[in-house]
Amino acid sequence: MRFPKILKLTEGAPAAFQETIMGEYPNYNVQKNETLVEVNGQAQQKVSENNHSFISQSGKMKINLTSTFIAISTLEYDRWEKLREEINSVLNKFYTCYSIPGIQRIGLRYRNIITRSKLGLDNIRWTDLLDEKILGPLENNEELTTRYEAVYEIKNGENCFTSRHFKLVKEQPGNELSFLLDCDYYHAGFFPKESVIELSDKLHVLSQQFIQDSHKEILLTAMQPQELEKWRTI
Repeated sequence: MRFPKILKLTEGAPAAFQETIMGEYPNYNVQKNETLVEVNGQAQQKVSENNHSFISQSGKMKINLTSTFIAISTLEYDRWEKLREEINSVLNKFYTCYSIPGIQRIGLRYRNIITRSKLGLDNIRWTDLLDEKILGPLENNEELTTRYEAVYEIKNGENCFTSRHFKLVKEQPGNELSFLLDCDYYHAGFFPKESVIELSDKLHVLSQQFIQDSHKEILLTAMQPQELEKWRTI
């Protein structure tokens, strides 16, 4: 979630916010990032930005906070409904500490790596697992293609976009060629902060549609999907 710059976060540490989340995110770190920006279209100057990170006790969840954005990430994704609850909880605590006039960008990003051996699909061709539209040269020359990468962006509607990054990567150990699907779904514009969860739900629907359209039946079955209602009873 990106928002107009908060000067409080450029001048000092987010102590008040840390107090509200310390029970769930006790591990704190800060990193100074420097980026080059253009001035009057010519000269460049370095701009420093503190990136504050708060990590859960398990080490699976992380919050990153700068003066212009807050990001919540997980290494152990189960269900959108579960992550959604955590996002809503963190944002409500964040709003109690900082006054925000509105949101400039809301994004939901999924990075999935398909490793065939982990799914029992060692001898199955990529064309039998994924839709041909995202495979590029792999569609007809899988055996001869040792490197593949594609990056593009599409418009889903007013102020809504999807940035996609597909790539063959080598999974360790064994250097097995796996397929990376990195999709960033986002709304860009200016939105009230109360709309973040609603807009995020719409982005999640786009991610579901992508999986359904791009993953063939044999792959979907190997991923062992579960019914949502059964998950809710656990």
